[in-house]
Formats: sequence, C-alpha cells, structure tokens
Amino acid sequence: GFLGSLTWGYVSDKMGGRGALLGMLCMVAGIFRLIAYQNMSSVWGIYIALFFEGFFIFGPVILIGISIIGFAPKCATAVVNSIPGFFGYLFGDGMAKVLVSRIADPTGKGISVGGFTFHGWSDTFYLLFAATAVGIVMLAVVAFYEERKIRRDRSIGH
Repeated sequence: GFLGSLTWGYVSDKMGGRGALLGMLCMVAGIFRLIAYQNMSSVWGIYIALFFEGFFIFGPVILIGISIIGFAPKCATAVVNSIPGFFGYLFGDGMAKVLVSRIADPTGKGISVGGFTFHGWSDTFYLLFAATAVGIVMLAVVAFYEERKIRRDRSIGH
C-alpha cells in the first residue's frame, strides 16, 4: 500500500493533478486484481495478487484526499481532508471487519438484505466487485468536475 501511495501520488502530479481520473483507473485495474485473487490457487500467486491489491487500492485512497483538497479553499485544507478520511476509516474499516467477515465466514449465517442472503466467498467477491463499480462511478463524477476546474484554472492563468 505504501509503495502504491507514493507511486500514484507521483503519477498524479505528472498528470497535472488529475487525481480522481487516476484513482478511477486504479479502481478499473482493481477489477482485474480481484479476478486474479479470486482465481489464484498457488500461495505465491495469492501473495502477488495481495501485493497488487494493496498497490492499487491505496491509489484511490490517497488520490481522493488529494482531489478533495483541490476543490477546497486553502484555509480549509486540513478540515476538508480529515472529514472524508474519518468517515472512510469509520465506515470502510467497519464494513471490512464486520460485514465482509460475516459474509465470508463459512460457518456463519451471512447477512440478509432485501430477502437475499449473502454468504460465502463467492458472495464476498460479488460485494467487492459491486463496491469497485460504485467507486468507479463516483470517481468518474469527481474526475469530470476536477477536469473542469483544471481547465478553468489554466484559462485564467492560475
């Protein structure tokens, strides 16, 4: 994750501050890493898949904060960056530890939502694919507005 954070922050700077676009591309790559992890059978293959899992997932994590800062006034940078981090940690960590583990646990009952029970590893991967798709769509919206802001700033000479 640390190597991914450094790499994607550097690449974002080289792309002119298009953090949301790069985060979206990391999420698209995330689909392929999830497929690889889901179908891996060797221990080393799993280690490699998990390395790329961290490498690509920390891209959007850091780039979301960078993108948010670009929309905020300079005097509010700390507050604007801490709020998404707090809620991302609170809900993201909670979801990962509680909900995902309840779904994946083969001895548990899973989680029922709308009359459908999510249970087992296949449903865990469906959840991860769905979360990735939602992340891609949300980052696409931010990337659109980020691009508009970059072009507007360039046209007025910032």
